[in-house]
Amino acid sequence: MRKCICAILTIFIAVLCNAQNAKNLKVQGEVVCAKTALLSFPKNGVVSYVAPFGTFVKSPLVDADGRIIRQGDLLASLDTTYYKMALKEAELKVEMSKTAFNQMKKDYERALQLSKGNAISEKDLLNAETLCKNAEYELLKDSQDLAMAALDLDSCNIYAPFSGMVEEVFFRAGVGVPQGTNVVKLSMISPVIIRIKLPQEAMDGVSLRDKISIYPVGSDQPSGGWFDRRYAFSDHIDLFARNEPKAIPKLSEKQDKMAKVRQIQIVFATEIEKGKISLTIPPAALNKDDEGNFVFRAKDQVFPTPLPLEFTVEKVRVKPMDAFVHSTTYDHVVLADPGSLKVNQFIVTIAETPLKDNETVVFQELDWQFKEGQQVNVEIIKTEH
Repeated sequence: MRKCICAILTIFIAVLCNAQNAKNLKVQGEVVCAKTALLSFPKNGVVSYVAPFGTFVKSPLVDADGRIIRQGDLLASLDTTYYKMALKEAELKVEMSKTAFNQMKKDYERALQLSKGNAISEKDLLNAETLCKNAEYELLKDSQDLAMAALDLDSCNIYAPFSGMVEEVFFRAGVGVPQGTNVVKLSMISPVIIRIKLPQEAMDGVSLRDKISIYPVGSDQPSGGWFDRRYAFSDHIDLFARNEPKAIPKLSEKQDKMAKVRQIQIVFATEIEKGKISLTIPPAALNKDDEGNFVFRAKDQVFPTPLPLEFTVEKVRVKPMDAFVHSTTYDHVVLADPGSLKVNQFIVTIAETPLKDNETVVFQELDWQFKEGQQVNVEIIKTEH
Protein backbone atom coordinates (compact mmCIF):
# COMPACT_ATOMS: atom_id res chain seq x y z
CA MET A 1 0.00 0.00 0.00
CA ARG A 2 2.79 2.41 0.98
CA LYS A 3 4.69 1.62 -2.23
CA CYS A 4 1.55 2.23 -4.27
CA ILE A 5 1.00 5.59 -2.62
CA CYS A 6 4.65 6.59 -3.19
CA ALA A 7 4.40 5.60 -6.86
CA ILE A 8 1.25 7.64 -7.37
CA LEU A 9 2.85 10.57 -5.54
CA THR A 10 5.95 10.38 -7.74
CA ILE A 11 3.87 10.41 -10.95
CA PHE A 12 1.82 13.32 -9.65
CA ILE A 13 4.91 15.37 -8.84
CA ALA A 14 6.55 14.58 -12.16
CA VAL A 15 3.49 15.78 -14.06
CA LEU A 16 3.37 18.86 -11.86
CA CYS A 17 7.00 19.66 -12.46
CA ASN A 18 6.68 19.27 -16.22
CA ALA A 19 3.68 21.56 -16.48
CA GLN A 20 4.72 24.85 -18.03
CA ASN A 21 2.77 27.02 -15.59
CA ALA A 22 3.66 25.00 -12.47
CA LYS A 23 5.47 27.12 -9.94
CA ASN A 24 4.73 25.67 -6.51
CA LEU A 25 4.99 22.07 -5.36
CA LYS A 26 2.00 20.54 -3.57
CA VAL A 27 2.85 17.20 -2.00
CA GLN A 28 2.13 15.06 1.02
CA GLY A 29 4.60 14.54 3.81
CA GLU A 30 4.77 12.16 6.73
CA VAL A 31 5.04 13.43 10.31
CA VAL A 32 8.15 11.96 11.92
CA CYS A 33 9.33 12.37 15.49
CA ALA A 34 12.39 14.62 15.45
CA LYS A 35 14.06 12.76 18.29
CA THR A 36 13.35 9.53 20.17
CA ALA A 37 15.35 7.91 22.96
CA LEU A 38 15.18 4.41 24.40
CA LEU A 39 16.60 4.72 27.91
CA SER A 40 18.04 2.04 30.17
CA PHE A 41 19.99 1.58 33.40
CA PRO A 42 23.71 0.69 33.24
CA LYS A 43 23.22 -1.73 36.16
CA ASN A 44 20.89 -4.51 37.24
CA GLY A 45 18.30 -3.57 39.81
CA VAL A 46 14.68 -3.34 40.87
CA VAL A 47 12.65 -0.46 39.48
CA SER A 48 11.38 1.79 42.28
CA TYR A 49 9.85 4.54 40.13
CA VAL A 50 8.88 5.04 36.52
CA ALA A 51 7.30 8.16 35.03
CA PRO A 52 3.54 7.81 34.40
CA PHE A 53 2.06 7.84 30.97
CA GLY A 54 -1.39 8.05 29.38
CA THR A 55 -3.66 5.15 28.54
CA PHE A 56 -3.26 5.91 24.83
CA VAL A 57 0.44 6.59 24.76
CA LYS A 58 0.62 8.42 21.41
CA SER A 59 -2.43 10.66 21.76
CA PRO A 60 -2.53 12.71 24.98
CA LEU A 61 -0.99 16.15 25.21
CA VAL A 62 0.42 15.40 28.66
CA ASP A 63 1.33 12.36 30.70
CA ALA A 64 -0.89 10.81 33.36
CA ASP A 65 0.04 13.51 35.85
CA GLY A 66 -1.04 16.22 33.42
CA ARG A 67 2.40 17.49 32.54
CA ILE A 68 4.95 17.40 29.77
CA ILE A 69 8.29 15.80 30.55
CA ARG A 70 10.98 18.51 30.60
CA GLN A 71 14.68 18.06 29.96
CA GLY A 72 16.34 16.92 33.17
CA ASP A 73 13.15 15.50 34.70
CA LEU A 74 13.42 12.16 36.49
CA LEU A 75 12.02 9.37 34.32
CA ALA A 76 12.87 6.22 36.26
CA SER A 77 14.77 5.03 39.34
CA LEU A 78 16.17 1.79 40.69
CA ASP A 79 15.94 0.78 44.32
CA THR A 80 18.98 2.47 45.89
CA THR A 81 19.23 0.55 49.19
CA TYR A 82 22.34 -1.40 48.20
CA TYR A 83 24.02 1.54 46.46
CA LYS A 84 23.40 3.89 49.39
CA MET A 85 25.00 1.34 51.74
CA ALA A 86 27.95 0.99 49.37
CA LEU A 87 28.35 4.78 49.26
CA LYS A 88 28.25 5.02 53.06
CA GLU A 89 30.85 2.27 53.35
CA ALA A 90 33.07 4.03 50.80
CA GLU A 91 32.76 7.32 52.72
CA LEU A 92 33.81 5.59 55.95
CA LYS A 93 36.81 3.98 54.24
CA VAL A 94 37.94 7.38 52.93
CA GLU A 95 37.70 8.86 56.42
CA MET A 96 39.75 5.99 57.83
CA SER A 97 42.29 6.33 55.00
CA LYS A 98 42.59 10.06 55.64
CA THR A 99 43.24 9.45 59.32
CA ALA A 100 45.83 6.76 58.55
CA PHE A 101 47.56 8.91 55.94
CA ASN A 102 47.70 11.95 58.21
CA GLN A 103 49.26 9.82 60.96
CA MET A 104 51.75 8.20 58.55
CA LYS A 105 52.65 11.64 57.19
CA LYS A 106 53.34 12.95 60.70
CA ASP A 107 55.41 9.85 61.50
CA TYR A 108 57.46 10.32 58.33
CA GLU A 109 58.01 14.03 58.97
CA ARG A 110 59.12 13.18 62.52
CA ALA A 111 61.43 10.44 61.20
CA LEU A 112 62.87 12.89 58.68
CA GLN A 113 63.75 15.34 61.44
CA LEU A 114 65.28 12.58 63.59
CA SER A 115 67.36 11.35 60.67
CA LYS A 116 69.00 14.76 60.36
CA GLY A 117 70.51 14.26 63.82
CA ASN A 118 71.30 10.62 63.09
CA ALA A 119 68.78 9.62 65.78
CA ILE A 120 67.33 6.89 63.55
CA SER A 121 68.82 4.68 60.87
CA GLU A 122 68.28 5.11 57.14
CA LYS A 123 66.29 1.86 57.20
CA ASP A 124 63.84 3.30 59.77
CA LEU A 125 63.50 6.47 57.66
CA LEU A 126 62.87 4.39 54.54
CA ASN A 127 60.23 2.34 56.39
CA ALA A 128 58.48 5.51 57.54
CA GLU A 129 58.54 6.91 54.00
CA THR A 130 57.19 3.64 52.55
CA LEU A 131 54.34 3.53 55.09
CA CYS A 132 53.45 7.14 54.27
CA LYS A 133 53.40 6.47 50.52
CA ASN A 134 51.32 3.31 51.01
CA ALA A 135 48.83 5.27 53.13
CA GLU A 136 48.68 7.97 50.44
CA TYR A 137 48.03 5.31 47.79
CA GLU A 138 45.25 3.74 49.90
CA LEU A 139 43.65 7.16 50.33
CA LEU A 140 43.78 7.77 46.57
CA LYS A 141 42.32 4.30 45.88
CA ASP A 142 39.52 4.72 48.45
CA SER A 143 38.74 8.18 47.09
CA GLN A 144 38.36 6.69 43.61
CA ASP A 145 36.14 3.95 45.04
CA LEU A 146 34.02 6.66 46.69
CA ALA A 147 33.65 8.48 43.38
CA MET A 148 32.60 5.23 41.70
CA ALA A 149 30.11 4.50 44.50
CA ALA A 150 28.60 7.97 44.04
CA LEU A 151 28.45 7.36 40.28
CA ASP A 152 26.76 3.99 40.85
CA LEU A 153 24.13 5.66 43.02
CA ASP A 154 23.55 8.39 40.46
CA SER A 155 23.23 5.77 37.71
CA CYS A 156 20.14 4.47 39.52
CA ASN A 157 18.28 7.42 37.99
CA ILE A 158 17.31 8.03 34.38
CA TYR A 159 16.81 11.70 33.49
CA ALA A 160 15.15 13.08 30.37
CA PRO A 161 17.85 14.04 27.83
CA PHE A 162 15.36 16.38 26.13
CA SER A 163 11.82 17.68 26.58
CA GLY A 164 9.13 15.34 25.29
CA MET A 165 6.60 12.71 26.22
CA VAL A 166 6.95 9.29 27.80
CA GLU A 167 5.62 7.31 24.86
CA GLU A 168 6.14 3.84 26.26
CA VAL A 169 7.14 2.20 29.55
CA PHE A 170 8.55 -1.34 29.46
CA PHE A 171 8.95 -2.03 33.21
CA ARG A 172 6.82 -1.01 36.18
CA ALA A 173 7.85 -0.30 39.78
CA GLY A 174 8.77 -3.39 41.78
CA VAL A 175 10.05 -5.37 38.80
CA GLY A 176 13.68 -6.39 38.32
CA VAL A 177 15.36 -5.03 35.21
CA PRO A 178 18.60 -6.30 33.64
CA GLN A 179 21.44 -3.93 32.83
CA GLY A 180 21.08 -2.23 29.45
CA THR A 181 17.43 -3.25 28.95
CA ASN A 182 15.12 -0.52 27.68
CA VAL A 183 12.92 0.90 30.45
CA VAL A 184 11.39 4.06 28.98
CA LYS A 185 10.83 5.47 25.51
CA LEU A 186 10.91 9.28 25.33
CA SER A 187 9.86 11.16 22.21
CA MET A 188 10.24 14.85 21.37
CA ILE A 189 6.94 16.66 20.82
CA SER A 190 8.07 19.88 19.20
CA PRO A 191 9.40 20.51 16.66
CA VAL A 192 8.39 17.61 14.42
CA ILE A 193 9.85 16.56 11.09
CA ILE A 194 7.68 16.55 7.97
CA ARG A 195 9.41 14.14 5.59
CA ILE A 196 8.64 14.39 1.89
CA LYS A 197 10.08 12.34 -0.95
CA LEU A 198 10.52 13.88 -4.37
CA PRO A 199 11.86 12.64 -7.70
CA GLN A 200 15.23 14.06 -8.71
CA GLU A 201 13.76 16.50 -11.23
CA ALA A 202 11.61 18.02 -8.49
CA MET A 203 14.51 18.04 -6.05
CA ASP A 204 16.59 20.09 -8.44
CA GLY A 205 14.03 22.86 -8.38
CA VAL A 206 13.85 23.18 -4.60
CA SER A 207 15.77 25.95 -2.87
CA LEU A 208 16.40 26.54 0.81
CA ARG A 209 14.95 30.01 0.24
CA ASP A 210 11.55 28.61 -0.79
CA LYS A 211 8.68 29.21 1.60
CA ILE A 212 6.98 26.28 3.30
CA SER A 213 3.29 25.89 4.19
CA ILE A 214 2.24 22.77 6.12
CA TYR A 215 -1.43 21.96 6.65
CA PRO A 216 -2.33 20.00 9.81
CA VAL A 217 -4.90 17.24 9.32
CA GLY A 218 -8.40 18.68 9.14
CA SER A 219 -7.22 22.29 8.86
CA ASP A 220 -7.15 24.68 5.93
CA GLN A 221 -4.90 27.07 7.87
CA PRO A 222 -1.23 26.46 7.13
CA SER A 223 1.60 26.36 9.63
CA GLY A 224 5.05 27.58 8.72
CA GLY A 225 7.99 25.26 8.31
CA TRP A 226 11.69 25.38 7.60
CA PHE A 227 14.28 23.18 5.93
CA ASP A 228 16.64 20.86 7.76
CA ARG A 229 19.76 22.33 6.15
CA ARG A 230 21.97 19.40 7.11
CA TYR A 231 20.08 16.84 5.03
CA ALA A 232 18.07 19.04 2.68
CA PHE A 233 19.07 17.28 -0.51
CA SER A 234 19.22 13.51 -0.13
CA ASP A 235 16.58 11.01 -1.28
CA HIS A 236 14.06 13.02 0.71
CA ILE A 237 13.56 16.46 2.19
CA ASP A 238 13.06 16.95 5.92
CA LEU A 239 11.11 20.00 6.97
CA PHE A 240 10.72 21.16 10.54
CA ALA A 241 7.45 22.49 11.96
CA ARG A 242 6.55 23.71 15.42
CA ASN A 243 3.99 21.44 17.06
CA GLU A 244 1.51 23.66 18.89
CA PRO A 245 -1.24 22.40 21.20
CA LYS A 246 -4.81 22.87 20.07
CA ALA A 247 -8.10 22.67 21.95
CA ILE A 248 -10.91 20.51 20.56
CA PRO A 249 -13.70 21.46 20.02
CA LYS A 250 -14.01 25.23 19.75
CA LEU A 251 -16.16 26.56 22.60
CA SER A 252 -18.78 29.25 22.80
CA GLU A 253 -18.06 32.37 24.84
CA LYS A 254 -20.17 30.98 27.70
CA GLN A 255 -18.50 27.56 27.63
CA ASP A 256 -15.05 29.14 27.53
CA LYS A 257 -15.70 30.56 31.01
CA MET A 258 -16.62 27.14 32.45
CA ALA A 259 -14.25 24.73 34.18
CA LYS A 260 -12.59 22.58 31.52
CA VAL A 261 -12.00 18.84 31.69
CA ARG A 262 -9.10 17.79 29.46
CA GLN A 263 -9.11 14.01 29.77
CA ILE A 264 -11.73 11.40 30.68
CA GLN A 265 -11.37 7.67 31.38
CA ILE A 266 -13.80 4.98 32.45
CA VAL A 267 -13.98 2.66 35.45
CA PHE A 268 -12.87 -0.89 34.66
CA ALA A 269 -13.72 -4.22 36.30
CA THR A 270 -10.87 -6.71 36.59
CA GLU A 271 -10.57 -10.20 38.09
CA ILE A 272 -7.79 -9.69 40.62
CA GLU A 273 -8.16 -13.11 42.21
CA LYS A 274 -10.05 -16.13 40.91
CA GLY A 275 -13.73 -15.38 41.25
CA LYS A 276 -13.11 -11.92 42.76
CA ILE A 277 -13.89 -8.87 40.61
CA SER A 278 -12.51 -5.47 41.62
CA LEU A 279 -12.93 -2.03 40.10
CA THR A 280 -9.80 -0.30 38.82
CA ILE A 281 -9.11 3.31 37.79
CA PRO A 282 -6.17 5.24 36.28
CA PRO A 283 -3.82 6.70 38.94
CA ALA A 284 -4.40 10.19 37.54
CA ALA A 285 -8.09 9.99 38.51
CA LEU A 286 -7.24 9.82 42.22
CA ASN A 287 -7.45 13.03 44.25
CA LYS A 288 -6.80 13.47 47.96
CA ASP A 289 -7.90 15.88 50.66
CA ASP A 290 -8.01 15.83 54.47
CA GLU A 291 -10.79 13.24 54.44
CA GLY A 292 -9.03 10.80 52.12
CA ASN A 293 -9.13 9.82 48.45
CA PHE A 294 -11.83 10.68 45.93
CA VAL A 295 -12.53 10.87 42.21
CA PHE A 296 -14.71 13.15 40.10
CA ARG A 297 -17.39 11.23 38.24
CA ALA A 298 -19.52 12.47 35.34
CA LYS A 299 -22.99 12.45 36.89
CA ASP A 300 -25.54 10.16 35.20
CA GLN A 301 -23.13 9.35 32.34
CA VAL A 302 -22.18 5.75 31.46
CA PHE A 303 -20.10 4.36 28.61
CA PRO A 304 -20.84 3.53 25.72
CA THR A 305 -23.33 6.40 25.61
CA PRO A 306 -21.32 9.36 24.26
CA LEU A 307 -20.34 11.93 26.85
CA PRO A 308 -22.03 15.30 26.21
CA LEU A 309 -19.93 18.41 25.80
CA GLU A 310 -21.31 19.81 29.06
CA PHE A 311 -21.92 17.66 32.13
CA THR A 312 -21.91 17.78 35.93
CA VAL A 313 -19.12 16.26 38.02
CA GLU A 314 -19.68 14.80 41.47
CA LYS A 315 -17.17 13.81 44.12
CA VAL A 316 -17.07 10.09 45.00
CA ARG A 317 -15.06 8.81 47.96
CA VAL A 318 -12.91 5.74 47.25
CA LYS A 319 -10.24 3.70 49.01
CA PRO A 320 -7.38 2.47 46.82
CA MET A 321 -5.39 -0.68 47.50
CA ASP A 322 -1.61 -0.79 47.35
CA ALA A 323 -1.91 -2.76 44.13
CA PHE A 324 -1.89 -2.14 40.40
CA VAL A 325 -3.21 -3.91 37.35
CA HIS A 326 -0.61 -3.66 34.60
CA SER A 327 -0.93 -3.97 30.84
CA THR A 328 1.38 -3.04 27.99
CA THR A 329 0.09 0.53 27.89
CA TYR A 330 -1.20 1.50 31.33
CA ASP A 331 -1.35 0.89 35.07
CA HIS A 332 -4.66 0.96 36.92
CA VAL A 333 -5.13 1.32 40.68
CA VAL A 334 -7.20 -1.41 42.31
CA LEU A 335 -9.94 -0.05 44.58
CA ALA A 336 -10.46 -1.70 47.96
CA ASP A 337 -13.65 0.32 48.39
CA PRO A 338 -15.09 1.92 45.23
CA GLY A 339 -17.85 3.76 47.13
CA SER A 340 -20.71 4.37 44.69
CA LEU A 341 -18.53 3.98 41.59
CA LYS A 342 -19.78 1.53 38.98
CA VAL A 343 -18.08 -0.08 36.01
CA ASN A 344 -18.07 1.95 32.75
CA GLN A 345 -18.79 5.25 34.50
CA PHE A 346 -16.79 8.23 33.25
CA ILE A 347 -14.20 9.71 35.61
CA VAL A 348 -12.00 12.79 35.22
CA THR A 349 -8.26 12.22 34.91
CA ILE A 350 -7.09 15.70 33.86
CA ALA A 351 -8.77 19.06 34.49
CA GLU A 352 -7.45 22.51 33.67
CA THR A 353 -8.26 23.82 37.17
CA PRO A 354 -9.35 22.16 40.45
CA LEU A 355 -12.95 20.99 40.18
CA LYS A 356 -15.81 21.41 42.64
CA ASP A 357 -18.49 18.93 43.68
CA ASN A 358 -21.68 19.24 41.56
CA GLU A 359 -20.00 21.70 39.19
CA THR A 360 -21.04 21.88 35.53
CA VAL A 361 -17.99 21.53 33.33
CA VAL A 362 -17.17 21.41 29.62
CA PHE A 363 -15.12 18.67 27.99
CA GLN A 364 -12.43 20.16 25.77
CA GLU A 365 -9.44 17.98 24.96
CA LEU A 366 -5.98 19.30 24.25
CA ASP A 367 -4.13 17.71 21.40
CA TRP A 368 -1.19 18.41 19.12
CA GLN A 369 -1.38 19.82 15.61
CA PHE A 370 0.85 17.03 14.31
CA LYS A 371 1.09 13.38 15.34
CA GLU A 372 3.70 10.86 14.32
CA GLY A 373 2.70 8.87 11.25
CA GLN A 374 0.13 11.37 9.94
CA GLN A 375 0.10 12.32 6.27
CA VAL A 376 -0.13 16.10 5.87
CA ASN A 377 -0.36 18.39 2.87
CA VAL A 378 2.72 20.49 2.15
CA GLU A 379 3.15 23.37 -0.27
CA ILE A 380 6.63 24.50 -1.28
CA ILE A 381 6.21 28.05 -2.55
CA LYS A 382 8.87 29.02 -5.03
CA THR A 383 10.66 32.32 -4.52
CA GLU A 384 12.46 34.44 -7.06
CA HIS A 385 16.22 33.75 -6.88
